[in-house]
Amino acid sequence: MIVATQQPTSHIAPATLPMVGPGMMASSSPSLATTWPHETELLFPSDSTKVQIKLQHPLIRGVLSDANNNIQASLLFVNVFPDAQLALSFASDSLMTAAESSLPKTAAIHLRFKEDQEYFSKLIPVVHSPVCNAPRQ
Repeated sequence: MIVATQQPTSHIAPATLPMVGPGMMASSSPSLATTWPHETELLFPSDSTKVQIKLQHPLIRGVLSDANNNIQASLLFVNVFPDAQLALSFASDSLMTAAESSLPKTAAIHLRFKEDQEYFSKLIPVVHSPVCNAPRQ
């Protein structure tokens, strides 16, 4: 079953949503399914709203992996124990930098990060969670 919510844009060539397996949902709205390329869609288990990296398109997985590496560098070189606001800034910057570093193949993801705040905010916890779970001394 595919269920979705997405913002329209005129900058991306139309594409259709990928077929997903039983028990998984895409993040796009059926009425707006041609707005964003399928590789930008987030897939969720039907019983959760939490993004699972292994379910995502390889391009998104790559961006998330690079973003996790970027945030680890920020923690190491900038601030090991950031406050909540700085941790969110690290996560946001890490995601954007990861998408930018793989241009042009991640151009659609990068554009969607910039134009679809709801989409971008769904990925922040994936990158932000290692910062939140870091042990305090």
